[in-house]
Amino acid sequence: MIGRHVKIVWITLLLALSAAAARGQEPVVKATIDKDSILIGDHVTLSLEISLDKSHQFGFPMFKDTIFPGIELVEDLPMDTLRSEGGGVMLQKRYIITSFDSSQYYFAIPYLLQRGSLVDTFLSEPLSLYVNTIPIDTATYVMYDIKDVVRYPLTFKEILPWLLLGLGILLLILLAIYIYIRWKKKQPTFFKPKKVDPPYVVAMRELQKLKEEKVWQQNKIKQYYSRLTDILRVYIEDGYGIQAMEKTSQEILYDLEGSELSQKYPLIKLRDMFTVADLAKFAKYTPAPDENERAYITVIEFVEATKPLDGPGEVEKNEKADEEISAKEQQNQ
Repeated sequence: MIGRHVKIVWITLLLALSAAAARGQEPVVKATIDKDSILIGDHVTLSLEISLDKSHQFGFPMFKDTIFPGIELVEDLPMDTLRSEGGGVMLQKRYIITSFDSSQYYFAIPYLLQRGSLVDTFLSEPLSLYVNTIPIDTATYVMYDIKDVVRYPLTFKEILPWLLLGLGILLLILLAIYIYIRWKKKQPTFFKPKKVDPPYVVAMRELQKLKEEKVWQQNKIKQYYSRLTDILRVYIEDGYGIQAMEKTSQEILYDLEGSELSQKYPLIKLRDMFTVADLAKFAKYTPAPDENERAYITVIEFVEATKPLDGPGEVEKNEKADEEISAKEQQNQ
């Protein structure tokens, strides 16, 4: 509780300031609280109201945590304009306050008033707030020891999130192991790669299809040689990695001369085939039927002479392709 001498000093200071304000006919702040006594921790509203001339500039106090020693700020509410008439205005400012120390408090609220370049500090009228504790009946009050923390058994609902988390971590670990093993074996992780026929099988199948369609017999000479040379280009590129699709006939022959294929088949026959094909495609040349047959046979011979035989399963695939083509040729005959 604040000492008696402190109360006397506060009351004397407040009376002196109030008298000075009355003599100067300055605006007077009306300070009120909606309760004059509370229990420890309860909230109470502090209201400040002032009526002043619009030519004056007035500043309400800005509190951080404490209104007065022992009285704490809970919430600073926005300022309101109650009314504005003629040259005057009435303003209101409210604060939610509380206290956690039992005592009788006497306090006033400071505020600023500016007139022109002069700034004065004033105090509101004194306020009183009594903070009381919760009464305890000492006659019936019994002191008990502090109890230990009560531990309740875990429920399935509480355990379920941890079970799911553990299961998810386990699945991630197993997935990582699976991916690592597949990667070490150089196998696809999730999907089996689509089986792709070797270039030799593809080339022989396309050549057989070209023969069955009798393209040049229908006077589609340019289309015939375009398909024939494309089959050859795809076979060279896919089978031996020699870029052939975007190159000219002479560039392909030049690359073949520096490769192992030149030892497996006489390239002069390929040169003659490319020459007839280029004339038919670009010079509107019409080859004789025997030239068309010879071009086809040249490509067949080149593919047969250069087919790879050392890869796993390649021999069986090539032999199967040969058997299928031979069977189709016998049916056509």
